[in-house]
Amino acid sequence: MAGIFSRVARVSYTGELSFEINVRRRDGLAVWRALMDTGTAFGITPVGSETSGVLRIEKGYISAGAEGDGITNPFDAGMSLGGQPKQTGFCR
Repeated sequence: MAGIFSRVARVSYTGELSFEINVRRRDGLAVWRALMDTGTAFGITPVGSETSGVLRIEKGYISAGAEGDGITNPFDAGMSLGGQPKQTGFCR
């Protein structure tokens, strides 16, 4: 990307089409500028962490430490997708 070594991952933390791009710190600004310059024609939109959190919550994706405490499971929280655990004491 822009002649700079990078690692690109297609991720879905928010349920939207998005990517994470990892570069060395010293190359960050050059990659950012190249992405914004090239992406303008395609409607590229930079998204911050606050926006990612809101989109994630709107999709119903839980995050341990934010909505999840590591003890309560989705069934206990009323977030099951139509199924129920077959055994008692599920995830406890």
